[in-house]
Amino acid sequence: MSRYLIFILLLFIFFWSQSSFAQNLIINNTADAQNYSLGYRFGRSLLNYGIEFRSEVFWHGLFAPIDEMTPQFDRSQMKKVLSQLETQRALPRLPEQLQQQRIEVQNYSLGYRLGNDLLQYKVELKPQFLLNGIFDAYTNRKPQLQLEEMAGIIRQLNDRKNERLQLPEVQHFLSSIAASGDVTFLKSGLQYRVIKEGSGRTPQKEDTVRLHFRNSTIHGFEIDSSYPLGIPAPRTYKIEDVIPGWAEALFGMKEGSKWTLYIPAYLTVEPGSPTAGQTMITDLELIEVL
Repeated sequence: MSRYLIFILLLFIFFWSQSSFAQNLIINNTADAQNYSLGYRFGRSLLNYGIEFRSEVFWHGLFAPIDEMTPQFDRSQMKKVLSQLETQRALPRLPEQLQQQRIEVQNYSLGYRLGNDLLQYKVELKPQFLLNGIFDAYTNRKPQLQLEEMAGIIRQLNDRKNERLQLPEVQHFLSSIAASGDVTFLKSGLQYRVIKEGSGRTPQKEDTVRLHFRNSTIHGFEIDSSYPLGIPAPRTYKIEDVIPGWAEALFGMKEGSKWTLYIPAYLTVEPGSPTAGQTMITDLELIEVL
């Protein structure tokens, strides 16, 4: 049976037997758990984006890189769409036909990026478990695995990916930062420089925070920020939804703090993020713990 036919079967189950589909899921091995965990985290990202989820379009996007097919949309167009989603940029409402086209491009682009993530993680694809993870998160169902267990699975995948991402140039950059003497080096590999020390609350893992940030590559090129077009636009995130490097830093920051973070690639991997899998510098300001 082709992957497309398998997908149609899963889609039928997804829409017409959602309750039993989720309840009867049995995670038997590592690949099952990896797919479910990746799907669940991606589903949480979809909620943050606030877009309508189109399963079929998304699934076509996901299989394109895995099956080495030519993408349906131009890569530069997908990159622009993903950047708009990640920066939570407010987009004007379009005429109905164009609005539907935008939703399709968004879903396809998200699927395409997740497919690339699966290839980089070298995870055996289990569509039913990936889809269940997305569904459970997207519909706020109780997850089939504990959140701590899924976080551990993602960390293991990140560590595996890190072995291929730590190129000599990156290693030299991080080593030079560590040798500068005015940064704090944590066991995880995260380094930070305190620009301003705050005096307010420190967030906990269940908290939501309001932030300003600017992400850039080690060469100084901006990736994304909370200053679109130079206009301050603070962002609100749940701690559990930010990249690992941010989360670790935020647990040590107080409201009003400004830090510069030097984040290894394995601490930036987060489905649905333009920063995924690259070493980067983040100027991070904790405005408020909500």
